[in-house]
Amino acid sequence: MNCKNFENISENIDVNVGHSDNIHEQAALLDTWDQEYSQLTRGVFDGSVKSVGNTSLRLFVEDMNRAVFQKGSVGGHRIGFGIPVRTNGKCNLCGDVAKDNDLLVFSGNSGFEFLSPDNFRFYGFEVLALDSHDQKLNDMIQALRERLSHHNRVIELNDGHSSELISFFSSIFGVLEHGVTLSKNMPRTDALNRQVIGTVLDCLEDHGGATTEFTIAADNYWRIVRGIRNLVIENPDCPLSVAELAMELGTSRRTIQNACRKVLGMSPVIFLRALRLSEVRRVMSHVGSVTEAATQWGFWHFSYFARDYKYMFGELPSATLDSARKRRSYT
Repeated sequence: MNCKNFENISENIDVNVGHSDNIHEQAALLDTWDQEYSQLTRGVFDGSVKSVGNTSLRLFVEDMNRAVFQKGSVGGHRIGFGIPVRTNGKCNLCGDVAKDNDLLVFSGNSGFEFLSPDNFRFYGFEVLALDSHDQKLNDMIQALRERLSHHNRVIELNDGHSSELISFFSSIFGVLEHGVTLSKNMPRTDALNRQVIGTVLDCLEDHGGATTEFTIAADNYWRIVRGIRNLVIENPDCPLSVAELAMELGTSRRTIQNACRKVLGMSPVIFLRALRLSEVRRVMSHVGSVTEAATQWGFWHFSYFARDYKYMFGELPSATLDSARKRRSYT
């Protein structure tokens, strides 16, 4: 097994890569998941786990070329879940059939048994559900635990939500493993944790009355929209999810959706993106690179960011940066 640790990619965030040609070494690569692996199909085994994480959260991608029966438990005060993105057949988690892009929940007192097929790829999430100094993060972790408890082990996501999670997951790896540092003024660890957990919460549908919808007069919708804008602008260190906005404003996600559609004629996700894109354009006047401006406002997937930026402003972010540099050189 070969492991490589990339240090100082960004403050408190480590990237690790482990490779193995032995099924038992593969099981040990996720050291906080107490696992036993049994290889089920013939041939030389080849596997790997690549992870990014900090003291509160870890994201990982696991690849294995052979079918494996997995038995284990997510240790300690951890929440473990993930998405199979390449199965070449069906998976089975604790008796429930799973397919590509379903959300699978591995944490729980009863442990788990999981069957993965040949040529398997899995995107995993692990959250340490212990008290943080960031109370907002604590609240979001508790909301995630409660939301997952309302579902079965296998949660079918709609195509838009699964694509959003997979794209967001991939973009985080793409940024961090290539050595891109975030703005030095950002509380990096909490910002990343809250953004990841908020994205997952936004992708989980409200379940069976878990959220109470409030009856709100139309004239109060503007107060909600104004509150959203203020929260976004006041929190450049952490792009806010709709789930976190609901917590901050003391209302439901559905109410936020209704307010944005009634007042703005758009979804809250589009409103949040527009606000953040506008702030990126503003800070472009004094930053050194497009990457610095984009990551400061939580844009991790650079190709999507460039597309959205051009759609919004009619030019690529690089053109904005070039114009800003020329203006600075004339002053």
